[in-house]
Amino acid sequence: MATESQIKPRSGLKKWLPFPELTSLKLRDYRLWWLSSSTVMLNQFTTQMVLAWWVKTELGDPILVGTIVLAFGIPSAILLFPAGLVADKWDRKKQLMASQAVALISAIGLALFISFDIATFSIGVAFALISGSTVAFSGPARQALIPMLVPRRLLMNGVVLGSLSMNTSRLIAPSIAGLLMAAIGVNAALFFIAALLLVGIIALASMRIPHFAEDDAPPESVQGSGQGGRASAAAQKPGILATLGGGILFLWGHKPLLVLMVLYMATGLFITGPLLVIVPLLVADVWELSSGALGLAFGVQAATGMIMGFYLTRMSGLRNKGGFFALSMMGGGSSFALYSIAPTYALGLVFFMTFGVAAAMYGGMSQTLIQSHTPREVMGRVLSLNQLSIQGLGPIGAFMAGAMAQFMGPQTTGLIGGLIGLSMATTALLFARKFRQMS
Repeated sequence: MATESQIKPRSGLKKWLPFPELTSLKLRDYRLWWLSSSTVMLNQFTTQMVLAWWVKTELGDPILVGTIVLAFGIPSAILLFPAGLVADKWDRKKQLMASQAVALISAIGLALFISFDIATFSIGVAFALISGSTVAFSGPARQALIPMLVPRRLLMNGVVLGSLSMNTSRLIAPSIAGLLMAAIGVNAALFFIAALLLVGIIALASMRIPHFAEDDAPPESVQGSGQGGRASAAAQKPGILATLGGGILFLWGHKPLLVLMVLYMATGLFITGPLLVIVPLLVADVWELSSGALGLAFGVQAATGMIMGFYLTRMSGLRNKGGFFALSMMGGGSSFALYSIAPTYALGLVFFMTFGVAAAMYGGMSQTLIQSHTPREVMGRVLSLNQLSIQGLGPIGAFMAGAMAQFMGPQTTGLIGGLIGLSMATTALLFARKFRQMS
């Protein structure tokens, strides 16, 4: 098994270039997890695009396109919390394998329906609901496995490399799906999804939980003082209330993590959710550009986020991660606000680049803090709350932003959302000392 001592330190120019530190990938079982995680992400992003394109070309109704995409996202809002509870009470590896197996079977089923020209919109919606449910059930278990597969000193490296697989999938999945649908057909893209999921299942079946997973317990600071210790004890011997709301009870007893979660929810509601509505409105209505300009904007964001992610893989020993999390949210909020009022598309791209950098740091810091300060027995439920903040509150924030944009325009709406996020993060950075000092 590879160790950090085998990694030669960087020197000279290489120290400043965006070369990622792949230390965690030298661990066999993490490498298998990473491969499986990549297939899940490719499945998620490819499936959404394939479903939308299939409905558009077959039925041509924009409302039906939106409906089937919504059907894919509904299970996340409903099932993420139960999925976190299952991840805490069951074998997380088996939960991942089961969810991917169901996704594989449903993908093959829809591909066959389309191949024999018997697929209907109702069948497509049913597939979207099933596929979205598997994504919801796999999320908490997948993330909760990271601290069981890498030693504590490599946790941030493992988290960031996992995030990089998601960003990479977001970049390449639409291209792969588009080429397959253009060359062969929608059914080919679905068979490709099934093949990816099979690879992921094989990788999971070969994965073992390393021996250090049981010895590398969360730091003593996770207990907090007073209520923190009682919350942990409640999680170890839960009653009905603690079982259903163990993650909430734990966060209430550990105030620095509670601050982080509140900021995370605010981000989904005021920044990342509205972003998905405001950016297309700005590109189409304010700058009067085509969909290519929209794709370029999100591509620039993903690319700069990946480059920042490469640097983050080398920052496992960074202290005061809570403070850097707040700074990254400040950077994301201010970038969103400035992007919204940019007078030209070119200047807007600059602010979208800075948003990508802030988003990468935000994701790396938040996941590292949650996974290093949360006991294993409530990890799934806490992570489900974390994901629900984006996947549940994000659509609500998008709906609110769309409604506001009708009355005050996309520029003012985006400016308000960005400033709210900026002010909340600044308040936390200045006044929440224990949160700021979390590492």
